[in-house]
Amino acid sequence: MTQTLALSRAAVFIAVLGLVFATTARHAAAISGYRDTTMSKGITLITSCEWFDGGGYRPVEVSVLAATPMAADQTLHIELHGRQNYYSQHEIAVSQDIELPAGSGGVVETIAVPQHLTFHSFQVEVWLNGRYSRTLS
Repeated sequence: MTQTLALSRAAVFIAVLGLVFATTARHAAAISGYRDTTMSKGITLITSCEWFDGGGYRPVEVSVLAATPMAADQTLHIELHGRQNYYSQHEIAVSQDIELPAGSGGVVETIAVPQHLTFHSFQVEVWLNGRYSRTLS
């Protein structure tokens, strides 16, 4: 009887301990980052840098929305710059072309950005059909 009672208490202790760790894990995996929206010439660009904290590749979601369906094929060239202000201005830059087919209302792409240092600033630069766009950047 006492052995069964001891096992029951141990099982309850382990269950409570599991709940504590599960609750802590949720807080450790909080989402950080930002979402930015820019517009120009009937195109809306939404950049989402919201991700779970931790090392590795960061998924940056880029949504390109057209106010009206595209009359012709368009190409957006996106450059993402993550900067770390300590240690002599470390920077990582990633670029990707996003094709916007004629007749489409928009496209959503995910760009994987490697991160091994904390980003203190994040810059998005955009070229539309080979021309730099200050309003979308």
